[in-house]
Amino acid sequence: MQDAQRFNTLISNLKLALDGIDQSVADELLSLALEVAAQLTRGMIAAKADMLLPIIREAVTTLPLHHAHIVLRLNPGDAGHVRSLLGEEFAQTGTQIVEDSAISPGGCLLEAGASEIDATIETRWKRVLEAIGTEPREWLTP
Repeated sequence: MQDAQRFNTLISNLKLALDGIDQSVADELLSLALEVAAQLTRGMIAAKADMLLPIIREAVTTLPLHHAHIVLRLNPGDAGHVRSLLGEEFAQTGTQIVEDSAISPGGCLLEAGASEIDATIETRWKRVLEAIGTEPREWLTP
Protein backbone atom coordinates (compact mmCIF):
# COMPACT_ATOMS: atom_id res chain seq x y z
CA MET A 1 0.00 0.00 0.00
CA GLN A 2 2.83 2.38 0.88
CA ASP A 3 4.55 1.66 -2.44
CA ALA A 4 1.36 2.53 -4.33
CA GLN A 5 1.03 5.81 -2.43
CA ARG A 6 4.69 6.72 -3.14
CA PHE A 7 4.17 5.78 -6.79
CA ASN A 8 1.07 8.02 -6.98
CA THR A 9 3.01 10.88 -5.35
CA LEU A 10 5.87 10.37 -7.79
CA ILE A 11 3.47 10.38 -10.76
CA SER A 12 1.75 13.51 -9.42
CA ASN A 13 5.09 15.32 -8.99
CA LEU A 14 6.17 14.26 -12.47
CA LYS A 15 2.92 15.62 -13.93
CA LEU A 16 3.43 18.96 -12.16
CA ALA A 17 7.00 19.17 -13.45
CA LEU A 18 5.88 18.40 -17.02
CA ASP A 19 3.11 21.01 -16.78
CA GLY A 20 5.71 23.56 -15.69
CA ILE A 21 7.97 22.65 -18.59
CA ASP A 22 5.03 22.90 -21.02
CA GLN A 23 4.20 26.40 -19.76
CA SER A 24 7.83 27.47 -19.93
CA VAL A 25 8.15 26.23 -23.52
CA ALA A 26 4.87 27.97 -24.45
CA ASP A 27 6.07 31.24 -22.91
CA GLU A 28 9.40 31.05 -24.73
CA LEU A 29 7.67 30.23 -28.02
CA LEU A 30 5.31 33.19 -27.63
CA SER A 31 8.25 35.47 -26.83
CA LEU A 32 10.11 34.26 -29.92
CA ALA A 33 7.02 34.68 -32.12
CA LEU A 34 6.53 38.25 -30.87
CA GLU A 35 10.15 39.11 -31.55
CA VAL A 36 9.91 37.68 -35.08
CA ALA A 37 6.66 39.62 -35.66
CA ALA A 38 8.31 42.84 -34.47
CA GLN A 39 11.31 42.30 -36.73
CA LEU A 40 9.09 41.55 -39.74
CA THR A 41 6.89 44.56 -39.02
CA ARG A 42 9.90 46.86 -38.76
CA GLY A 43 11.23 45.43 -42.03
CA MET A 44 7.92 45.99 -43.79
CA ILE A 45 7.74 49.57 -42.52
CA ALA A 46 11.21 50.26 -43.90
CA ALA A 47 10.53 48.54 -47.24
CA LYS A 48 7.00 49.79 -47.87
CA ALA A 49 6.53 53.42 -46.94
CA ASP A 50 2.95 53.35 -48.27
CA MET A 51 1.91 51.20 -45.27
CA LEU A 52 1.53 54.41 -43.26
CA LEU A 53 -1.18 55.88 -45.51
CA PRO A 54 -4.08 53.64 -44.38
CA ILE A 55 -3.07 54.23 -40.77
CA ILE A 56 -3.20 58.00 -41.27
CA ARG A 57 -6.54 57.80 -43.07
CA GLU A 58 -8.04 55.62 -40.34
CA ALA A 59 -6.75 57.94 -37.63
CA VAL A 60 -8.28 60.97 -39.39
CA THR A 61 -11.66 59.21 -39.61
CA THR A 62 -11.67 58.54 -35.86
CA LEU A 63 -11.46 62.24 -35.08
CA PRO A 64 -14.75 63.87 -34.05
CA LEU A 65 -16.74 65.29 -36.96
CA HIS A 66 -16.26 68.83 -35.70
CA HIS A 67 -12.48 68.49 -35.58
CA ALA A 68 -10.50 71.67 -35.78
CA HIS A 69 -7.29 72.24 -37.65
CA ILE A 70 -5.46 68.88 -37.80
CA VAL A 71 -1.76 68.56 -37.04
CA LEU A 72 -0.19 65.33 -38.25
CA ARG A 73 3.11 64.53 -36.53
CA LEU A 74 5.37 62.16 -38.45
CA ASN A 75 8.92 60.92 -38.33
CA PRO A 76 11.02 63.16 -40.61
CA GLY A 77 11.78 60.14 -42.80
CA ASP A 78 8.05 59.56 -43.38
CA ALA A 79 6.98 63.19 -43.66
CA GLY A 80 8.39 63.83 -47.14
CA HIS A 81 6.78 60.73 -48.58
CA VAL A 82 3.41 61.51 -47.00
CA ARG A 83 3.62 65.11 -48.24
CA SER A 84 4.22 63.88 -51.79
CA LEU A 85 1.22 61.53 -51.65
CA LEU A 86 -1.27 63.43 -49.49
CA GLY A 87 0.05 67.00 -49.49
CA GLU A 88 -2.53 68.36 -51.92
CA GLU A 89 -5.41 66.64 -50.12
CA PHE A 90 -4.15 67.92 -46.76
CA ALA A 91 -3.68 71.45 -48.14
CA GLN A 92 -7.38 71.50 -49.05
CA THR A 93 -8.43 70.42 -45.55
CA GLY A 94 -5.89 72.60 -43.74
CA THR A 95 -4.05 69.61 -42.28
CA GLN A 96 -0.51 70.49 -41.29
CA ILE A 97 2.28 67.91 -41.46
CA VAL A 98 4.90 68.42 -38.75
CA GLU A 99 8.19 66.55 -38.67
CA ASP A 100 8.78 65.10 -35.21
CA SER A 101 11.86 62.98 -34.54
CA ALA A 102 10.17 61.61 -31.40
CA ILE A 103 7.78 59.67 -33.66
CA SER A 104 9.25 56.35 -34.82
CA PRO A 105 9.13 55.49 -38.53
CA GLY A 106 5.80 53.93 -39.46
CA GLY A 107 3.80 55.80 -36.84
CA CYS A 108 1.97 59.07 -36.48
CA LEU A 109 0.23 61.27 -33.97
CA LEU A 110 -2.79 63.38 -34.92
CA GLU A 111 -3.87 66.40 -32.95
CA ALA A 112 -7.07 68.35 -33.55
CA GLY A 113 -8.18 70.75 -30.86
CA ALA A 114 -8.53 68.75 -27.65
CA SER A 115 -8.52 65.43 -29.54
CA GLU A 116 -5.44 63.31 -30.04
CA ILE A 117 -5.07 60.04 -31.92
CA ASP A 118 -1.93 58.11 -31.02
CA ALA A 119 -1.10 55.83 -33.94
CA THR A 120 2.58 55.51 -33.11
CA ILE A 121 4.12 52.13 -33.77
CA GLU A 122 4.83 51.73 -30.06
CA THR A 123 1.18 52.27 -29.08
CA ARG A 124 -0.09 50.00 -31.84
CA TRP A 125 2.38 47.29 -30.76
CA LYS A 126 1.26 47.65 -27.14
CA ARG A 127 -2.39 47.19 -28.22
CA VAL A 128 -1.49 44.01 -30.11
CA LEU A 129 0.24 42.58 -27.04
CA GLU A 130 -2.68 43.53 -24.79
CA ALA A 131 -5.14 41.94 -27.24
CA ILE A 132 -3.38 38.59 -27.00
CA GLY A 133 -3.10 38.86 -23.23
CA THR A 134 0.64 39.40 -23.07
CA GLU A 135 2.37 41.87 -20.82
CA PRO A 136 3.08 44.98 -22.92
CA ARG A 137 6.74 45.60 -23.54
CA GLU A 138 8.63 48.23 -25.42
CA TRP A 139 8.71 48.21 -29.18
CA LEU A 140 11.97 46.63 -30.31
CA THR A 141 14.32 49.26 -31.63
CA PRO A 142 16.81 48.51 -34.42
